[in-house]
Amino acid sequence: MKILIADFSNWLTWFDLGMALLVFSLFLIIIYRIAKRKIFLLPFAVNIAAILVSYALRGYTIITLSLVIIFLLFSVIFIFVNIATLRPFINNLFTFKKPKLPISHHYDSNQVLNSIVDTVAYLSKTKTGAIIAIERKSNLGEFIKNGTPMNAPVSSELLMTIFYPGTRLHDGAVVIRENMIIAASVYFPPTTKPLSGKYGSRHRAALGVSEVSDAVVIIVSEETGRISFAYNGELEPVFIDQFKQLLIHYMEIAQEEKE
Repeated sequence: MKILIADFSNWLTWFDLGMALLVFSLFLIIIYRIAKRKIFLLPFAVNIAAILVSYALRGYTIITLSLVIIFLLFSVIFIFVNIATLRPFINNLFTFKKPKLPISHHYDSNQVLNSIVDTVAYLSKTKTGAIIAIERKSNLGEFIKNGTPMNAPVSSELLMTIFYPGTRLHDGAVVIRENMIIAASVYFPPTTKPLSGKYGSRHRAALGVSEVSDAVVIIVSEETGRISFAYNGELEPVFIDQFKQLLIHYMEIAQEEKE
């Protein structure tokens, strides 16, 4: 049953279609910038085209309204799948905080962050277990005592070498302070929280140190290659294509708390 027939002799109809096309185009641009994958655009683009064609040929009908509902369902699914990436945008939208200082105030972001990202991507791909703890306000000196001092600049090559299964330093955590790897083979006390069977000793150790400090801790599972963050007593899994953005997000939170 038709509710309203599109009248193309009326300029308002063209204005309506033009505004809809503009809004949908902006929506697709936002989706691409968040997901960084063109494949995510396909279902949205097809659905949007179907909505516009249905409206242009038949006006507002049950078919058009059904397509709008499908579009909304696609949007909800996209949000749930990409919640880790969207969280920084949501937090900034609903909180009123003073402007963030750049991470380079404490870190050389281009060097340290990229080295960590490259390392984690490699370790995840090769299913090499690892814990990387980035020290913030809380000094991790009491834990570092049981590790091996390094005091070496952060680099992906050194991190990959440390976590290589054949080295004596691989079975423990690396601690990063500012631009330096200050210790390796560091052991953290595990959390006492009950965790599901998919989490191993590395996750328990990372969660344990995050409960007693403000460190940003990265875990790579040896069994699955899964990447997770431990921060403020919480674990959060993340895909590698979202890893850098979420790492920056956690570093910004830690920096604000440090100040």
